[in-house]
Formats: sequence, C-alpha cells, structure tokens
Amino acid sequence: MRIDPLGLTNLPADVLAGLRLLPDLAERVEEIAEATAAIPAMLTALEGVRTDTKALPSVKRSIHAAARDTATLPDLASAISSVAEDTHALTELRGQVTAISQAIAVLPAMDARMARIEEAMPVLVGVQQHLAVLPETINALGGGITELAVLLDRLLASLDRLDSNVTTLHSALEPLGRLADRLPGSSRRSSGDGE
Repeated sequence: MRIDPLGLTNLPADVLAGLRLLPDLAERVEEIAEATAAIPAMLTALEGVRTDTKALPSVKRSIHAAARDTATLPDLASAISSVAEDTHALTELRGQVTAISQAIAVLPAMDARMARIEEAMPVLVGVQQHLAVLPETINALGGGITELAVLLDRLLASLDRLDSNVTTLHSALEPLGRLADRLPGSSRRSSGDGE
C-alpha cells in the first residue's frame, strides 16, 4: 500500500472494486433466492413422480395383454348380434359388450401417453441431478459473501480511522491556517483587503 503525503493509507483497488460490485451482488443473491424458493417442492414432486412411474412398465405390459385379449371383441359383438337375432333375451348383453368395446377404445391412446411419460423420465432424472448440485453452488456463494462481509467490516474500520485522522488533521491545521492568513504577503489576506 502507498502512503499519501498526509500519512494516510490509500484504499486497495480490490476493496474499491469489491465495493462497487456490492449492489449488483446483493441483487443477484436476492434473485437467486427467489428463483430457488420452489426447489424443495419440485424435488418432492419429482420424487413422487419417480415413485409413481416405477410401476409403468408392468402397467404397460398389462395394457398390452388386455389389448391383445380384447382385440377379438368387435368379432364377438358381430357373433352376439347373430345370436341376438335368435334370442331376444340377450339384447341387454349386446349393449353391455358394445359399451365395453367403446370403453377399451381409449387403451391404445392411453398406451401411447404412458410411452411418452416413460420416454420423459430420463429428462426428469437429469433435472433432478442438476438440482442436487444447486445447494453446493449456493453454499459456495454464501462463503464468498461471508468473505466479502469480512472485507467490508475491515474497510469500515479503516474508514472510521481515516475519518478520525482527517478530523484530527483538520483541527491541527486550522490554527496554522489562521496564522498563515496573518502573515504579510498571504494571498488570502490580500484578497480579503479588497472587500
């Protein structure tokens, strides 16, 4: 550090640069805090999705088996129609089979949706892994802020000492200034005479 002519120390350039960054740093920390407030709920939801989707492969196999087993239902409906012509007692059964046939028509679309969910799982796992690193990043940022706070405390102490030194110097130089004003040839006194 350099000493100025009055005997006071200059502030280090890195401290001044750090002070200039404080407002931006505080704003960024606030933005990070707001942006990451929902992370615990997201992690809980992702864990729930993982638990819920572990059963998807067996559900998918069951749906495929049900689709294979029910593929002949339209043919069965035709056969029942011919039997219904012979027997009026089976008319109600025919309506029920038609309703079942319509109900299972959604199974292929449902299977496609399940496949899309299964395809999306690796992406969700990747997101969960990235979120797992976030606390370490926040901790590192917290450490930097702590170090900056220590530097700021030291800077404030230096500023207090500087203020005290300047006040003392001012008090010490004030009588000299008055004395210098009284000396012959003083520029202050000459300019004051014209008033």
